[in-house]
Amino acid sequence: MRPTIIIGSRDPGVFSAVVQVLERSGLATVFRRTARETVAAVRRLDVDGVLIDARLPASLTACREIRDSRTSSRLQLVVVVARLGGSQRRTYRDAGANRVFTASSAARQIAFALAPQRRQVRLSHGGISLDPALWRVWHDGAMVELPRIEFMILDIFLRHPGRVFSRREIIARCWPSNVFVDPRTVNVHIATLRRLL
Repeated sequence: MRPTIIIGSRDPGVFSAVVQVLERSGLATVFRRTARETVAAVRRLDVDGVLIDARLPASLTACREIRDSRTSSRLQLVVVVARLGGSQRRTYRDAGANRVFTASSAARQIAFALAPQRRQVRLSHGGISLDPALWRVWHDGAMVELPRIEFMILDIFLRHPGRVFSRREIIARCWPSNVFVDPRTVNVHIATLRRLL
């Protein structure tokens, strides 16, 4: 059975990019639309992580209940809030969240926080290094800031050095499945990646 992540949200589409990253990493995802259903699923299933949308009514209560009934130290509880204020982060951390992200955070960062035991060491090739867990890239020891798509393209290149990818393969691996992307758009992102490196 694949490791499972429970996602508590009234709008599953909000986390489609996160789900895509999790499922490509070999994790199964299960959606629950209420706080009560989310807590019940955590108690009933063997789960590795829980992602809670803070807009879900009773999300704070759900965090406390999951914290109190946590059967494994490996279970990661992650909360996504609309905007991050110091008190909101502290409130959810006190309620049991391991990490608190904003809705604008990168899907990959959220996914890695849900399953930290699956994090990989740095990927390297030539003078380029990439840490998928920390969302960081270095070129000859200097840190390079990359936009999300460029980071994901570099990630697949470093995981498969020497392999040639078609534009369609890159689109399938780096963009959400519900978004139309013209294959020529990949050229623009590759050019940006080359320029930034």
